[in-house]
Amino acid sequence: MEKYKLLFRASAKKELRDIPVTKDRLAIIQRLDGLSTIPRPPSSTKLKGQPFYRLRCGHYRIIYDIDKKYPSHTHPSH
Repeated sequence: MEKYKLLFRASAKKELRDIPVTKDRLAIIQRLDGLSTIPRPPSSTKLKGQPFYRLRCGHYRIIYDIDKKYPSHTHPSH
């Protein structure tokens, strides 16, 4: 199976680093890794009127877009 390349905004990297190393952070990292093989998992939702997708991960939401073959994580947010 072809892997997709994840591209992160600088602000997204900072937000991920700011999340305490807990089950939540580890779960977010696992979800992000999963996007490299399945960019549109069944649990993701396309945002209306936007090119973005939302993926819930505990108390956080991963907002990302897919640019051809490059899913791009934008922000984990509460």
